[in-house]
Amino acid sequence: MNEIQSKGKRTVGMWGLISIFIAYGITLNTFTVGSEAAGHMPLWSGLLMIIIGWAGLAIAGVITGNIGWETGFRAPDAFKSTFGRWGYKVPSVLASIALVGFAAFDYWYVGAALVNLFPGLGSAAFYIGIVVITLAAIFGAIKDVTSLKWLTSSTVPIALVLFFIIMFVTINRGGGMETLMNYQPPMAGMPLLVGANVMFSCWLSTVPGFMDFTSQAKTRKAVFWAVPLGMLVIGFQYFVGQLGTYAFGIVDFTSLAAALGGTMGLICNLFTLVAQANTVPASTLMITSHLTSSLKLPRIAVIIGQPVIAASLAIAMYLGADISIISSFGTIVGFIFAPLLAAIFAEYYIVGKRKFADTEDLSKVSPSGMITIVAGFILGVIISNFTSLQLPTAMVLMVICFFLHIFLRKVMHFK
Repeated sequence: MNEIQSKGKRTVGMWGLISIFIAYGITLNTFTVGSEAAGHMPLWSGLLMIIIGWAGLAIAGVITGNIGWETGFRAPDAFKSTFGRWGYKVPSVLASIALVGFAAFDYWYVGAALVNLFPGLGSAAFYIGIVVITLAAIFGAIKDVTSLKWLTSSTVPIALVLFFIIMFVTINRGGGMETLMNYQPPMAGMPLLVGANVMFSCWLSTVPGFMDFTSQAKTRKAVFWAVPLGMLVIGFQYFVGQLGTYAFGIVDFTSLAAALGGTMGLICNLFTLVAQANTVPASTLMITSHLTSSLKLPRIAVIIGQPVIAASLAIAMYLGADISIISSFGTIVGFIFAPLLAAIFAEYYIVGKRKFADTEDLSKVSPSGMITIVAGFILGVIISNFTSLQLPTAMVLMVICFFLHIFLRKVMHFK
């Protein structure tokens, strides 16, 4: 038995795990992507897009989370068993880069919320917000899942109450559901399946990290409840982003706060602070898990250094970048992590028959794992940029690469 393939401490119960996943799903990056995708579709098309994206994330997340629960593995351990003792460092570092990139958007939102709350301070309010969220990331991750569990369990109810108030007021200000149901976008948006693919792709870099939390869950039942509920929160935010675009023509949550104004604007900005303070420590923990394993960096250095890097990127965006670039970033991420997850699923469930290989049997670099990632990435670029096919690229890649990895391992006998 692999020394890391064992069930360690099971400290996270049902509510604790549900609160962690719901908290992680409450990130305003999702609102921006939702407004760009679903906001330019008729209501029912947008809702169908959201359902497809949610279903894909829930299935991939549960499959991944179950691996963590059954083995006690965190993400780097599963990477090592699929891509080799040294080879796993490559996808592990790529996952860290993607997570830092998304974290930068999270930090940007907090700075923007402080500007809205204290307009008299000007840019100083943005920098104060960046300092606040950086400290939240550090203190929320400092005691591993224990501190994250207590933070999210105490603040998720507040975030959810504020969120549903915002949703109902947005519907009301937009003319009610009857008006919104009859809304016709002034211009054609992205095709339905492409929109679902963006929703799916944007979260794929985080899905391997689900094992970091589920490996410490007390029961499998908690995993099967927590992951779909966390992904459902993402769907709800897409829906509010869709309604916000219908009602006000906005493309990000800070613009919705400004459009609602008054007390509701204040509630929106408070929600931003609570929501992002829930999300960023989980990202920090995932990144810490990767970099302490793959690059052997000191844990405390990563917990402090990663938020500082994300904060610096957020400041750079504030000074010149457009927050809407997150959709393009998410699509590229999908080209990498759909094949990566497919390889892990195939290795664990089919090749290993619900077991990873013992440590001493692992090669330095797994040709099958690396070929699957590279081939999947190239195929994703071709499908998206050089064909007229309007496909959910990341979902298609996951299916193709799942069978590719099985073929390489079982037929070609690659390690």
